[in-house]
Amino acid sequence: VLFYDSLGQAADGMRVMRDAGMNSVRLRVWVNHSTGWCNKEDVIIKAKRAVALKLRVMIDFHYSDFFADPSRQNIPVDWADYDLAQMKQAVVDHTIDVLSALKAEGVTPEWIQVGNETRNGMLWPMGQLITGSSVNSSRMVVNSI
Repeated sequence: VLFYDSLGQAADGMRVMRDAGMNSVRLRVWVNHSTGWCNKEDVIIKAKRAVALKLRVMIDFHYSDFFADPSRQNIPVDWADYDLAQMKQAVVDHTIDVLSALKAEGVTPEWIQVGNETRNGMLWPMGQLITGSSVNSSRMVVNSI
């Protein structure tokens, strides 16, 4: 993907946004996307670029292999057969692994987001919140966690 500065010149996307006034980036982390996009290694590269540009960094753990949002909170394929204890440990291990790798590369995120758009839980179906007929209900019951 190419980004262009105000003069129409191709430039680094983070630099273009920083020069336009942005001071922070939010980087999502997926567990094991099929292309490697937004995995630990990809996020480290992006975070290091952000730090070099003097941008503040937020890390957003999706705990999925792809986008997690109100319509999908899919368990990563590698975690599909985990029981509750294994799932909890996988979340802990993944979180520590990514944050330790960032720290080893000189990146200390200013914010950490646990899950993404988790109004109806995460790691479905194990961690899905149920409401009867509506996700928008203010009364929710935990399914498994």
